Amino acid sequence: MISGVEPKLLEAGAKLVIEHAVPKLTDYGKMLWSGKMFLILGPARSGKSNFLNFLEYLVLEPEKSTPVTVNVVKGANKTLKIGPDKSLTLRVRKPRDVPGQTPIHEIEHVKHYNPHCIVIVLDTTRFFGVGDSENALIWLEQFCSLLDIALKNNRKIAKKLKSMIVVMNKWDKIAEVAKNKQDEMEYRQLYEIEVRNVLDKTLGNELYSKTGANNVEVVPCALVSHTQFGDSLARQLIQSTALSLSRH
Repeated sequence: MISGVEPKLLEAGAKLVIEHAVPKLTDYGKMLWSGKMFLILGPARSGKSNFLNFLEYLVLEPEKSTPVTVNVVKGANKTLKIGPDKSLTLRVRKPRDVPGQTPIHEIEHVKHYNPHCIVIVLDTTRFFGVGDSENALIWLEQFCSLLDIALKNNRKIAKKLKSMIVVMNKWDKIAEVAKNKQDEMEYRQLYEIEVRNVLDKTLGNELYSKTGANNVEVVPCALVSHTQFGDSLARQLIQSTALSLSRH
């Protein structure tokens, strides 16, 4: 844990500053030994590639039709300096964006890459009112059930995986129907409760359990530009991820 960083970053009204650090010769060794490998998972068309692009460039693109990701896409190593005084460092080592597949296929990527952090990107517009095959919460439940088995049966995965972030993406579309800020915050609570109910039901291990460990963050996000949030939620997502990994 980095002393003094978290309260400063979470201070109300503080501007969230994130920038790419210019690589130095010593950074290559630090990346090798302390870089965190990210695996980006989730149903198809949920916004996974947008998250990888934001890690790469700290820029969001407008909402548009994009090609379906059909292969694992590997991003470049990145060192991010976070916070008003840039005191929190996040070294992202070759993040992988996995094509949207059924959970039984995506869990195989966890076994293969053995990540430090799993980022699950879900489409919040598919939480309710859609068929089971498109329902993001059902996808999450199936994936977490398989992850729980993997963590209990594979000590290598359990030892390496330190953090999981559930991204409630396309939050701008949910916020649009809110009457005011308070109304939107209530929506956030309700949607997070739905996600937590899935986690409580399916996970009972060193990473997360209903009455024990809680190394899973649930974060609303809008991973496209030209929304009412700008890039603020995307930056908060990076901050939450960095803080969750700094605790280990």
